[in-house]
This record gives sequence, C-alpha cells and structure tokens, in this order.
Amino acid sequence: MDRHLNPQSGYVDALPYDDFKLLRSAVAARGCKGKVGFSTYEEAIAAYRPNRICPCCASDNYRRDGSTPSGHQRYFCKACNSRYSSLTGTVFEYSKKELSTWVDFITMMCHNVQVDTAADMCGISHHTAFGWRHRVMATIDGYQDRIVLRDRVWIDETYVTDTSLLGDSDWRPRRGLPRNKICIAVGIDTRKTRLPSSAVMGSRPPNA
Repeated sequence: MDRHLNPQSGYVDALPYDDFKLLRSAVAARGCKGKVGFSTYEEAIAAYRPNRICPCCASDNYRRDGSTPSGHQRYFCKACNSRYSSLTGTVFEYSKKELSTWVDFITMMCHNVQVDTAADMCGISHHTAFGWRHRVMATIDGYQDRIVLRDRVWIDETYVTDTSLLGDSDWRPRRGLPRNKICIAVGIDTRKTRLPSSAVMGSRPPNA
C-alpha cells in the first residue's frame, strides 16, 4: 500500500452524494469542536446559556413553546408574553447554517479575508456573508468600552485594508495611510488588563 494514500479514500469515493454531504457535515462538526470546544448550537447553549431566562424581562417563569424555524427550542415567557430561544440576541438567532460554518466565517474575518472569498469558502451567498459580517461587528461594538487601562500602558498597532472597498471599480493601492486602511490598535497595562482592539478609519494613527 502506498504510504501516502489515505486509507479512507476508497470508502469516501464509494459514498452516494447525499451520504457524502452528511459525512462532510460530520467532519466539519468534529473540526469545529476541536477549534472552539463544541460542535453544535445545543452544546454551546449548554456551556454559555444554561439558564432559559427571558431576554426581555429576565423572568424565569417560562414554558416550552415549540421550535424556531431553525429547529431550536423556543420558550414562552409567562411574565411578558415574549417568545424567545436560547439564541435570541446572538448572531446565530435566525441562522439556519451549522455552527461550524459560522466558526469558519468568523475565523476568516479575523484574518481579514474578503467577503466574497469567505462566502465562497463557507458555501453562502455574498448577501448572507455581508449580513453576517455586520451582525458580528454589531455584536462586538462597544465591548471594550468598559475596559480601563491603568498605570503604565503598552500600545501597538497594525494596518489592514478594508475588504469592503476592494470590490470598488476605482480602488487602487496607495502609499501611506489612505481612507481604505484600518488601524487596529491593541493595548495592555502592568496589571495585564488587555484592550483587545480598537479600529480607526482614516489617514492618521490613533495617537496622532
């Protein structure tokens, strides 16, 4: 046997396409668990949202109320008559895609991959990818506002190109810091309190 030959290749090649899609989904879920510690929304809910309190009024007086269009358990709040799921208020709330697809998309966002490329790699439309990107950015907006660095502080910065401008017909790479450059600054103080990131658009560094 060729030592470079994958012993599973014959099994995979013989699978009908529908079975291959199921296998690919299972492999993606396994990889997702290796990256973030869980492979499904249900596992993530159990880890981060074990309580089913109402996101509108914080009441714990609820009952089960069928399922959402995405197949997740829905609840009915007896206090304020709201219907919700454990994903209400998150970027996953209305998503019908598997968690592994989201993990891959967010990973590509962290590496500044273009929206069209991320959409192609994740098997979603450009419209969906663009919406996902904005949902992620809206979720983390203001996250660092409550973080205060004290005493001696170290700050570093890097510059990346805004991928939303690369599709413009008049886009050209320019020297210096034009408007399509985003400055990403990070900071840490002597207490090891970290400011994850701060994005600044424009032609000046954040300390200018």
